[in-house]
Amino acid sequence: MKLLLLLLMIIPIGAQANYEKKDVEQLLDALITGLSKRQNLSKIHKLKDFSVKGCQRPKINPQDLILMKESARTIHLKFSKDCDLEGEIKPLIFVGFPIMLKIKDFDEFHTVKSQNKITASFDSKPILTLTTTDGEFISKKGSLKFILNYQVRINPTTTKNQIEENLGGTITVTEAFNKKINVSRKFYIK
Repeated sequence: MKLLLLLLMIIPIGAQANYEKKDVEQLLDALITGLSKRQNLSKIHKLKDFSVKGCQRPKINPQDLILMKESARTIHLKFSKDCDLEGEIKPLIFVGFPIMLKIKDFDEFHTVKSQNKITASFDSKPILTLTTTDGEFISKKGSLKFILNYQVRINPTTTKNQIEENLGGTITVTEAFNKKINVSRKFYIK
């Protein structure tokens, strides 16, 4: 799921043990700006070599996900040119699922892990919500912890462009290298 891959990149990378709140704010702002405007992430110093543009873009039908069809469940990622993520994601709806991916060229971080849940609310058109808790980018020096919430409205009556409206989300960094912090940003992925 393209949305899931993009959401994995929203946290600041390159935090060091002495990161302050303003450093996390600057990194979050730069990364969100880069993603929301589809700019080249190489302009963000700590991300200069990180890329996901070559990663497999899974074609997951939101209806299949809601109906819990097995074919909608597994996203395979392998390190390759322009793909700095490796691992599997098995999204489920209404049931929590873990993500643990190896990452490279992501400053000093080597792993991202989180607990996630996709829920659906049924208005005139369904809204899918991805909630990420216990998110953590892990390095040899420590970790950066985050929570995230993102929503899209889908159109179940079409097979093309099923994401009808991008409602956006919020990401909050709660801890940087064992130091409590509270940095939140709203974001939209185009």
